Amino acid sequence: VAEEATANLEGLAATVTAATVGAASEWPFARWAASALCIEEMQALLRALGTTAFYRRPAALLPPLLRLLRAQLLLLCVLALLCALCACLAVFFFALSVRLRRRMLRLSQSRSSVDRAPSPNVVGLFHPYCNAGGGGERVLWAAVRTIQEADPTALCVIYTGDRNASPAQILERAEKQFDLRPRRPVHFCYLRTRFLVEAWLYPAFTMVGQSAGSVTLAAEALLLRPPDLFLDTMGYAFTHWLARWCGCRVGCYVHYPTISTDMLEQAQRAASVLRRAKTLYYRLFAGVYGVAGQASELVMVNSSWTAANIAALWRTQPQVVFPPCPTTQLQSLPLQPRQNLIVSLAQFRPEKNQRLQLEAFAELLRKWPSTATAGQSSRRDSGPLTRSRSRGSLGGSAVELSEPPRLALIGSCRDDEDRARVAELRELSVALGIADRVEFMVGISNQELHEMLGMAKAGLHTMWCEHFGIGVVEFQAAGVIPVAHNSGGPKLDIVIEYNGERTGYLATTAQEYAESLFVLLTMPTDRLQRLQRNARAASQRFSDEE
Repeated sequence: VAEEATANLEGLAATVTAATVGAASEWPFARWAASALCIEEMQALLRALGTTAFYRRPAALLPPLLRLLRAQLLLLCVLALLCALCACLAVFFFALSVRLRRRMLRLSQSRSSVDRAPSPNVVGLFHPYCNAGGGGERVLWAAVRTIQEADPTALCVIYTGDRNASPAQILERAEKQFDLRPRRPVHFCYLRTRFLVEAWLYPAFTMVGQSAGSVTLAAEALLLRPPDLFLDTMGYAFTHWLARWCGCRVGCYVHYPTISTDMLEQAQRAASVLRRAKTLYYRLFAGVYGVAGQASELVMVNSSWTAANIAALWRTQPQVVFPPCPTTQLQSLPLQPRQNLIVSLAQFRPEKNQRLQLEAFAELLRKWPSTATAGQSSRRDSGPLTRSRSRGSLGGSAVELSEPPRLALIGSCRDDEDRARVAELRELSVALGIADRVEFMVGISNQELHEMLGMAKAGLHTMWCEHFGIGVVEFQAAGVIPVAHNSGGPKLDIVIEYNGERTGYLATTAQEYAESLFVLLTMPTDRLQRLQRNARAASQRFSDEE
């Protein structure tokens, strides 16, 4: 009996160990969870129970049992501290909301008591990263201009955490990068607590931490300058109830939901215990996120994909308002001649996945000089890059190819973390052996961007579940054929058939991107021009005028 019990208990200890190691490899937070749940102490106790010596000397069980009890006592203390912290946070946020509400009431009373012309409507745009230079910032400045045109008396207040940039510098960058400038003065409120919404601050429970931090950040904004209309243009849904409690009317423009139905579906397919716990965490957060979003009186989204997610999570019907895209100037670029140049247009953020672009480009170059086959012969380009000829393929009949293509990664950096990411990408290009064909262009002007788009044939986009994809629309308007990720807004709204013909390509893996790029770069000129004209016509659906 003792030997059979020993074998069973040793097997149970091995199973617990294997489950812990496997979960830790899938989920970095699992190591801390294993420690918190006293897994090691439980394993030691099982091993003690699984030895035949225990049946002769029961006192041998005492040391591992004491260690387990001590660990559980420590766990209870930690849980008590967490509960106390949550209670303190609840009291803090309640007191903060009461103070904000009192200030809003005093402000409204002072406005009504003064016998003078009515004060202008204050529209507060909550955009802590207004100087980031991305597609969301283009929407921000277009919204400011539209509000000023619709209501000449409105005062636009932008809540930002870009304390290292003056108002003049922020406006200058917006004009340089987007060719947008407010028609009347804009007031800036600089926030000191923006670090509370930074992802690096929360190695675990990142969504919860950033959401709680956004509430504190919004409280600071409302204390600095209470608005009549609180417009969230970055998707911080947990700020809506606070603003509404303070007497503001609330609207929002959602670029990307904090949690999406795709994330929930991916988590549900996992089989491990800790993955199931993560699924429960996602579901609980999604429920609270849906309640937070219902505080907004006006909900606008940027694509069909975002609309489907918000409708499912917030249980409301949002209005799809496509981001304004600068297509007018880009449509004046000549379609020919074009070089074998591939461009990427995206901020250097981790979700943009420029690493996949480099891997796909390396795959393309590996196949480019080899003798193979393609569908039809490609015509020679007349650009500077066409100095030598070689043969290459990915399937079909043999074709004569021009000089291998080049890749230009164009984008902006928000902070030191993004700049470090650019350095890592440079090192990756060296490791892949493609550094001599890759160029990094950080923070270039609008004119330089147009020059690059006017030379390129193909545009790369690799973000999974991109909410919309302004860069993809800019590709189409400039006559640059996009090869975009087969998900999100590009799949549902942009790279779709127009007039019954293709407007671009969709891919997922590096191999699929390489195949699509090869087909595009070796396409006959007349067929390429037809594709360019159709893509350009499709881009007019998203123009500033529309």
